[in-house]
Amino acid sequence: MAASNGSEYFEFEMGSRNDSFSRSRREEVERDEDELMWEAILRLPSQKRTNFALMKRSASEAEGEQRTDTIDVRKLDRLNRQLVVKKAFATTEQDNFKLLSAIKERLDRVGLEVPKVEVRFEDLHISADVQTGSRALPTLVNFTLNLMEVGTFTVHL
Repeated sequence: MAASNGSEYFEFEMGSRNDSFSRSRREEVERDEDELMWEAILRLPSQKRTNFALMKRSASEAEGEQRTDTIDVRKLDRLNRQLVVKKAFATTEQDNFKLLSAIKERLDRVGLEVPKVEVRFEDLHISADVQTGSRALPTLVNFTLNLMEVGTFTVHL
């Protein structure tokens, strides 16, 4: 999830907990700690603020306990940078999935059916100019040949 200041907040998979009452209290404490970390980052000067991100690690990744770390994204090596980007995209997909699942669940609970639209075409003809073989590759030579070919067709040679 993106914060209003441009920093990023990534959630890694969360471990399961047993007691629901203590879980809600623990979640509240974790949320408060995360908010305090955000506030600390917001106090930084604007130029330094964009260099930091909060990364939530699962219990399996953080030696037995779930924790949130502040990381400097400038100091990440290539592998960790790729991991952060991968988790950021996964987070977006998970958020979309959660939203759509919640909407579907709510519609099912109320008994509404999602309207369906069917589009049919009659007498539809599709044509396309396609290059095959080695001419299909987007190289500079092929681009030049294709450009000359189009030019000769427009002049009717």
